Amino acid sequence: EDYVRVKAADYQIRLYGIAPSITKLVGLLEKEIASDEFKKVIREDIARWEKIGPGKPAPEFSGMTPDGKKISLSDLRGKVVYVDIWATWCGPCVGEFPDSKKVKSDFKDNDKIAFLYVSIDRDTLAWKKMATSSKVPDGIHIINSSDSPESVWNLYHVWGVPRYLLIDANGRMVATHAERPSSGKVSAELRKLLATNKLA
Repeated sequence: EDYVRVKAADYQIRLYGIAPSITKLVGLLEKEIASDEFKKVIREDIARWEKIGPGKPAPEFSGMTPDGKKISLSDLRGKVVYVDIWATWCGPCVGEFPDSKKVKSDFKDNDKIAFLYVSIDRDTLAWKKMATSSKVPDGIHIINSSDSPESVWNLYHVWGVPRYLLIDANGRMVATHAERPSSGKVSAELRKLLATNKLA
């Protein structure tokens, strides 16, 4: 029974990171599970996510734009960054683009926000074709191989796309599982971060 409970918790943490419900569950497991080996698995899962928890420095990554320019996350320091991790073959990713365009239009005259679209495609030609088409929102488009240890896939424990990140103007994590554009909550969250940055 302990094995099944720990395995289930391990699966949830690996997929979704640290949420209030997960934190509560981990507290229960710490009290109720006798095996130190089982506890170690959960502690390592938590530690992995805590490294990119709210307020922690966002791990650096970079990629190439369709025209061959290298752009790194640190190049966007001073801006709030909304990161959209996607792929051309991902239907749900492309399905979010109309809502992404609406969010982007809410901030069309604001240079304090960067919309960074990070493709994990292996087919560079397919990505270039779509990234330069009217199907995708305006913003900064880069491709980032998921094979490298320094890839956005590995650094941010991505297990599937689409996935969204929110990073503040100081390069610190706000959310590792940010809201989807279709949630209707992204613009409000971005405005809140802009206001916080002004006060700081």
